[in-house]
Amino acid sequence: MFAGRYRLDQQLGAGSMAEVWLATDTQLGRPVALKLLRADADPMRFEREAQAVASLSHPNVCRLYDYGSEGGRPFMVFEHLPGGTLEERMGEGGPLPDAETGTIAAEVAAGLAHAHEHGLIHRDLKPANILFDEEGRAKVSDFGIARMSGVDTLTEAGTLIGTAEYMSPEQASGEAATPASDVYAFGVILYRMLTGRLPFETPNAVDLLRRQLYEAPPAIHALRPNAPTTLAAVAEESMAKSPADRPPDGRTLVGLLSGTIVPVAGDAATQVIPRPRSDRRSWLLALLIGVPLLILAGIAVALIATDNGSNTPAPASTPGTTIPTTTAAPPPPPPPPPPPRRLLRHHRPLRLRRRRLSRLHHLRPCHPRPRRHHYRHRLRHSRLPRSPRRLRRSDAARLRAVISVVVPVHDEERSVALLYEELEAALQPGGEPWEAVFVDDGSLDGTFAALTRLHARTPNTKVVRLRRNFGKSAALAAGFAHAEGEIVVTIDGDLQDDPSEIPRLLAKLDEGFDLVSGWKAHRRDPLRRRVVSRIFNAVTGRVSGLRLHDMNCGLKAYRAEVVQGMALYGELHRFIPVLAHYRGFRVAELSVNHRPRTHGSSRYGLERYLRGFLDLLTVTFMGRYRHRPLHLFGGLGFFLGAVGTAILVYLTVLKATGHAIGQRPLLTLGVLLVVVGLQFFSLGLLSEMVTSHHEERSGAADRERALVDEILN
Repeated sequence: MFAGRYRLDQQLGAGSMAEVWLATDTQLGRPVALKLLRADADPMRFEREAQAVASLSHPNVCRLYDYGSEGGRPFMVFEHLPGGTLEERMGEGGPLPDAETGTIAAEVAAGLAHAHEHGLIHRDLKPANILFDEEGRAKVSDFGIARMSGVDTLTEAGTLIGTAEYMSPEQASGEAATPASDVYAFGVILYRMLTGRLPFETPNAVDLLRRQLYEAPPAIHALRPNAPTTLAAVAEESMAKSPADRPPDGRTLVGLLSGTIVPVAGDAATQVIPRPRSDRRSWLLALLIGVPLLILAGIAVALIATDNGSNTPAPASTPGTTIPTTTAAPPPPPPPPPPPRRLLRHHRPLRLRRRRLSRLHHLRPCHPRPRRHHYRHRLRHSRLPRSPRRLRRSDAARLRAVISVVVPVHDEERSVALLYEELEAALQPGGEPWEAVFVDDGSLDGTFAALTRLHARTPNTKVVRLRRNFGKSAALAAGFAHAEGEIVVTIDGDLQDDPSEIPRLLAKLDEGFDLVSGWKAHRRDPLRRRVVSRIFNAVTGRVSGLRLHDMNCGLKAYRAEVVQGMALYGELHRFIPVLAHYRGFRVAELSVNHRPRTHGSSRYGLERYLRGFLDLLTVTFMGRYRHRPLHLFGGLGFFLGAVGTAILVYLTVLKATGHAIGQRPLLTLGVLLVVVGLQFFSLGLLSEMVTSHHEERSGAADRERALVDEILN
């Protein structure tokens, strides 16, 4: 067993730098290729290969799975490619079939193109480094001596790097390799696949390098007259002596092989014609001025067309024209007046209310108390007929909960059972049915197993498991979606919030509030977090207009109307009181007990406050200017346009008095301010049109439910 995970099965090969083993990943149950550095080899080169391969992800490049060190020896884990190497396919001699040659060439060129696009030069491309998977797909491997283009390497100047048979002339002369050097090696490989032999065959390495520098290889059609013309031309063009006469990189090779670029064999190399450059300033200025004007013109035309279409009179009949007539049906009788509605708090559609009350009818009766809470009063006085219910448990069907406690957890295996016991001790004496909705936000420990055990032994527990760690906002949104109570309480799963404070929050709700937020007056956190939290709460209260001491306290109580339809994403859970305040709900704050953390560790850092300030801008904009965006963008555009107009008027006066203004920076600034002002104004108009369209599409019932608090008939 290697590195506690990989079982070495068979040695596939060994070289001067590393050993390659066929291994089995015992955790995932798949075969892999493990490359282990020799004890006397250069670890810097090995690490450079890992960095090179890790930056690539392409179907024609061998994938790197893992990198690490065991016993002081670095290792890399690659995907296992059982199809062998290109060297093994060409070992018998003779050319490969033309169709197979074309496929391999296209796949190798695609892998090279991906490497070159990421600034990587292979420098040792040869058939032994081209492997095949079980489907026969060619993949480029062994980036051991690769280097980033334009970056210094560990190789000293004048040192030969690569395999002599596939080394480009510039590499043979000690010059730095470029993507065109890989193209030369590609041409030699393609030459060998087409002819069955190397361009230069000599046992002397020095003579081989000399011939590569100064001699031209035999023509492919002289060795094999029936070779494909396109492939032969690409191979010969890729083996040009000068890098400037070859295709510059792998992307060009892909174009040559696919036919989008026409190869030119012989002395006339492919020429790249530079695109003529135009004066950017003129068209950029025209674009800045023309786009806002076109937008404004389009809006004006749309408004005029809409007005004409709505006010166009019907064509009148002319003498001599017979117009067919039909007997019109009598108009339908007017609908009967709606029945008088009772005094409803947070009015909702009758269908939802009827369904909710029909389910509440099955709850066990509550003992009468001197003080009638709002949600208890509605529970005892529901008298609608029963409706069928879907049972989720066989013998002990869960009751419709009046109080839903939403608990987002992440790696809180030791806390969930203790938290449930404290919730039960706090809520059971009240005699009201309640449920606990635990949301596992992608825990990596045994949290979900602990929640599963808790769910099996408690009839009022729900468990919602997210696919991965999406964050607290997503966890709360999932919990709100599955909460069935008239009252929703949120509490963190780390046991720092005290569940015994929940009855006090519920009592505060009965005073007429819609949301009661906890305030950790004596916070049991480090001084750094307390100071940053106070600054954050002060800035949030100043900007949003809702002054709370602890905006982000996890212990809160809501009426169900507050969280229904509230869109939570990103980091917006910190601003739930602000979002509720902007929607017209009444928000209160209550001092609660805060306990030190006993299990786990905090996963929040200072970066969350930076994200919080950015989210504050989003919340403020959506709360204040969601229904009147032109007030923001139009006001800003008017201010910038006015300043730019004033500057241009000033320069016009100077021009009239004989002063030159063509070279003054104020001219550019004035034009820019006017253009940007028009753009902001156009953006405001477009935003108003989108808002108006959204308001028209939303039904009257939705608008009434979002705006109306009480109705007296």
